[in-house]
Amino acid sequence: GSADLGEREGEREMDMAMCVTMLLAMAALSGGQELSSKECENLGFTGLALCSDCKTFAEYVKDQELVSDCLKCCVEDSDDSMSKVTYAGALLEVCMRKLVFYPEIVG
Repeated sequence: GSADLGEREGEREMDMAMCVTMLLAMAALSGGQELSSKECENLGFTGLALCSDCKTFAEYVKDQELVSDCLKCCVEDSDDSMSKVTYAGALLEVCMRKLVFYPEIVG
């Protein structure tokens, strides 16, 4: 009777909650390829890096996590003239307190 109806409704609510949880988990996993602009900024990437720059970066920096973050924050290269800009040099700013954790930079 009515007890069975209440039990079925409770099961239906649990099934719905499970579906919502699974959908949220899948969305979080699929969204893992790109980071928000705020997350990228917190990591030190402005969003101006081209993905080809990240590949060049990977040749010199052996920190896979850093390269992975770069790839998650970069913009795809295009054929317009701005993507062909090269610079004569760059300035790498390093926090002196954290320098002890990166002996390869000190060398």
